[in-house]
Amino acid sequence: MLDRFLSDMGTFVRLRKGPLGAYLDGFAAHLEKLGYTRGSGRGRLGLIGQLSRWLQQRRLAANSLTEEVMAAFLRTRMPSGMDRRRDPRRAILAMLLGFLRDRGVIPAPAETPPEDSAISRIESEFSG
Repeated sequence: MLDRFLSDMGTFVRLRKGPLGAYLDGFAAHLEKLGYTRGSGRGRLGLIGQLSRWLQQRRLAANSLTEEVMAAFLRTRMPSGMDRRRDPRRAILAMLLGFLRDRGVIPAPAETPPEDSAISRIESEFSG
């Protein structure tokens, strides 16, 4: 499926290195299903390849990928002065996290307890 987005054999080999390499064909099929073009898909797969090599260098498995790990990876590649919240790579990696979660590779994020806001206190006092 990678051949839909890539044609160079060296790129195939390089992208398959690391703990995410086994999931690239499935992710490429996912991108194709969503209608990504050859160029946009290639860029997304390249980013996933970078993340996979980064995980490998830190001896992290695919199932250790979380939002926090993803953010740490992006911080290492953040151009100075760039707003982290507007980094388009976050959406790509969030798509990968969802893809891996749907396939049971990584667990769903832990639910955070609701904030103890003034509204929630008023609601609980009113109902109790």
